[in-house]
Amino acid sequence: DRYERGVPVVELENGLLPKIGKTKKTGTKVNFLPDPEIFEKTRFKEDEIKSRMHETAYLNPKLTIIYEDRRGEEVEHIVYHEEDGIRGFVKDLNKNTEVLHDVVYFKGESEGITVEAAFQYTNEFHENILGFCNNIFNAEGGTHITGFKTVFTTVINSYARELGILKEKDVN
Repeated sequence: DRYERGVPVVELENGLLPKIGKTKKTGTKVNFLPDPEIFEKTRFKEDEIKSRMHETAYLNPKLTIIYEDRRGEEVEHIVYHEEDGIRGFVKDLNKNTEVLHDVVYFKGESEGITVEAAFQYTNEFHENILGFCNNIFNAEGGTHITGFKTVFTTVINSYARELGILKEKDVN
């Protein structure tokens, strides 16, 4: 099926693409050729595309993304599939760092909103927090990051007070 400038160039059936046969395989194949009428630049940084595909595979552990670059004499073929999801992402981010514990992971849903988080402390002196919303990286952080950090700090401090590690008047 082909689209040009966001419009299907095939006849839709009840708003859906027509069936063209039967198969037990599922999936979507996308061949992308940038249109110079839409894109300012039509050459993209290969490493950025690969990085984004890998990131997307971590964020969607049931997804398999196949990258094929057919521009050269030899086809470059990379399969991105990350069954461990964001746990694996955190492990990968920290692979060259001394970690202090295993990855901590949790997932929850409330009022139709799913939240997933994974973290791991290392021997580094800086934090590296990556936030995503609907698979989009939020480079500037956001209220979801601020809220998470606030709640996390509150819970840890409360627990430390229960254990007597922090006193009521101690600074967080």
